[in-house]
Amino acid sequence: MKDRIGQQLGTYRLIRLLGQGGAASVYLGQHVFFNSEYAIKVWETPIQGLKQEALTEARTIVSLKHSHIISVHYFDVDASSGLTFLVMDYAPAGNLRQRHPEGMILAPSLVCQYIRQVADALAYAHQRQIVHCDVKPENMLISQDDDILLSDFGIAVGMPSLDAAGGQAPQGIQGTVAYMAPELFRKNPTPQSDQYALGVVAYEWLCGDVPFTAATLPYLIRQHMQEPPPSLTQRMPGLSADIERVVFRALAKDPAMRFPNVQDFAVALTDACGLTPAPALAVAPVGGAAALAGTGSLGGVSPAQATPTPVNAGLVANVQTPSKPYARRAFIAAGVAAGLAMLGGGVVWWTNAIASSHSHASVVIPSPVPTSGPIASEGLLTPGVLLWGADAGSGGAPYVFLDANSAPVGFEVDVANAIAQRMGITQECYQTHYKWLEDDLRLRKIDIILNGWEVTPGRQQDESFSIPYYRYGQQLVVRTNDTRFSSYMQSSQVTLAEVAHYKFGTGADYKAADLLRAASIMPAISETPLDALNQGNVDIVMIDTPIVAYYVEGKGVGAKPYSNLRPIGKPLFADATSNYVIGFKKGDVHAETLRKEIDQTLLALKQDGTLKSIYQRWGLWNDLQKEIGIP
Repeated sequence: MKDRIGQQLGTYRLIRLLGQGGAASVYLGQHVFFNSEYAIKVWETPIQGLKQEALTEARTIVSLKHSHIISVHYFDVDASSGLTFLVMDYAPAGNLRQRHPEGMILAPSLVCQYIRQVADALAYAHQRQIVHCDVKPENMLISQDDDILLSDFGIAVGMPSLDAAGGQAPQGIQGTVAYMAPELFRKNPTPQSDQYALGVVAYEWLCGDVPFTAATLPYLIRQHMQEPPPSLTQRMPGLSADIERVVFRALAKDPAMRFPNVQDFAVALTDACGLTPAPALAVAPVGGAAALAGTGSLGGVSPAQATPTPVNAGLVANVQTPSKPYARRAFIAAGVAAGLAMLGGGVVWWTNAIASSHSHASVVIPSPVPTSGPIASEGLLTPGVLLWGADAGSGGAPYVFLDANSAPVGFEVDVANAIAQRMGITQECYQTHYKWLEDDLRLRKIDIILNGWEVTPGRQQDESFSIPYYRYGQQLVVRTNDTRFSSYMQSSQVTLAEVAHYKFGTGADYKAADLLRAASIMPAISETPLDALNQGNVDIVMIDTPIVAYYVEGKGVGAKPYSNLRPIGKPLFADATSNYVIGFKKGDVHAETLRKEIDQTLLALKQDGTLKSIYQRWGLWNDLQKEIGIP
């Protein structure tokens, strides 16, 4: 294959070779104007020689946007040479084959972390009718945040080299034979084919070798199609038989005998490994797409380990302050920057407008709701029990967190309890990792998600939502002894424009970070922004109001005030995008029934003062709640 180092394709100069396959090569490329680096995949076949199916697939893959799929920017043709090339993000940390060479055995917990991330990416692709067909460690790249990014969705015409047998796949078959499902040799790829390949990868990581190896290509293919894989427990004495059963089901010859989908395989493997919640990061994200892209750890708890934990019927008292630092939901700033740009730099107008009562999106209560008597609960998975999913193990005070006895507490625990009492049923908290909540909802393991949940474009594809039960804003916080802010009280009307010249701070993946950048304020990012403020590294911090209430003002069960800090001004940016809602599985008739029942319940809890009393108890009550119909 021709060496193209130094050649320019479009506006990209090829710097060095990163990898090579049977039909294409991948180079490190540099944009000739901006000097930014990308991975450039170049096909030797000119555009005229590519099949229409490959071109269609290329256009589809460019549209894939997922936190565990390498970002592909576009597919183009060089005008001078006619060569086709793909421009994608560069992952300087390499791939999992480089990190874990052939023969290396990985801990089951690490295997589960990797498998879960790749399964999430594959499930996303499968929902869009794309089958990868070449799942292997070489195609699992490592991001700067140590997340796994699935790459190379097989749009090349021609075959990659065969790692296991030293040859190529048979004519017309794409993929690496050591990882190929039996049906691929019959040219019948399905989403289950990717599950098989991922099962081979799991097998290899657990014992140090792929299940099938052979000196000749025909014999290797026959093994995939006819022979059972060698026992994992014999290759690795001490490995759980449950783990072997899960992996062998993914390796079933008949696709119909495998798990219903690739995420079911990942969940079952984690279950078999008996994982416990991973240690929280300094600031563990409590949710959202941006957090998913940056935590670099799955950890979590398996469905078996996450046996639903009943929450006390009454409000919980005498709770100790959680030992883990405050956590936070992540946010996708969809349209915020564009909206500010359209205002022509009108930051003052924006902050003033959203602080005024008439600018908020209000919730209209259609008619009075009875405030006594139970509300129907016909949409539940288990009659009489509301099973709600939350990540209680990531230090998420005051939303949902664990007390000294490992029981869930938080204002959303109280909300769940109030909903159940109003409906005349009981409720149980299903504790799982935040990243798994949507999967568990999709698999109908839980009725609802109640965990600082917000409406995002990505979630709208698979979920429906309740009416809002809480509206939060962004709060400014300064040092108590900072005389520059002595004139500002918490009741003051402060705009970003009048304090924009100070050095701002906030946390990674916080909504505040996006809002500040949209207002042309570049904040200092810290995993512990309140500590950074206290130490004088920044002048002012913008952060969510519930976090300020708990960790600065010390309001709520078990909270302690941060005496060196104080909030100033009324909450900012509290509009219709700042609502907490309950998530339901979209398109499910039972979930839709339950959504209507819970909406009716929330209206009743708003009218009879129950929600207000909960928020007062946690120090979260403010006038913003009137905008969502809580009098």
